[in-house]
Amino acid sequence: MLCPVPTSDFLLPSRLRLGLASSVMRMYLHQFIFFPQQFDESAVEILHRYLRISAFLRAELERTKSEQLYLRML
Repeated sequence: MLCPVPTSDFLLPSRLRLGLASSVMRMYLHQFIFFPQQFDESAVEILHRYLRISAFLRAELERTKSEQLYLRML
């Protein structure tokens, strides 16, 4: 039913991590919308965790893009 992403996956480059987190979030949200009776408090906590991870990865990706743009301008 629910399978969290292994920790080692977070050693991937940020763009891949963001894609992975987004894919997992879509899967969880789909299950939550169509099968809410399968979710307990721990599953909802996992959803919240992935939302936080996804937001962090988006911010990291934007920061990396900004740094690369700045270095190109030098």
